[in-house]
Amino acid sequence: MVGRVLTVKRAPGARRTLPSVAIKLNEVFGIAQRVSQASYVDRDRLDERLRYLLGTGRHIAIHGDSKQGKSWLRSSVLNADDTLAVQCLVNTTPEALFNEALGMLGITAELRKTNTALRG
Repeated sequence: MVGRVLTVKRAPGARRTLPSVAIKLNEVFGIAQRVSQASYVDRDRLDERLRYLLGTGRHIAIHGDSKQGKSWLRSSVLNADDTLAVQCLVNTTPEALFNEALGMLGITAELRKTNTALRG
């Protein structure tokens, strides 16, 4: 498979214009750290929607099953220096997520839960 070549042509009505070029199959298929324009597909205008949401000034959480394109979506819209990527595993607590994110910023925090009664 390594020696095979895939020819990519723009489909009629495609949003993104791609020239017809010869690309090695291993440059398109498989798992990679960087976004390959040859294999990245903007599904249902997610890039545009993410850019819009980022413009609202809110925190954004991108979630989904493994190998669904979350990292590629993020890196297609944002520079690595502008993001904090925190892994959320099955048993990860909100406290652990906060501590990891704050630690990436060089901030140490002690989180504790308190019970307070409202007086009125």
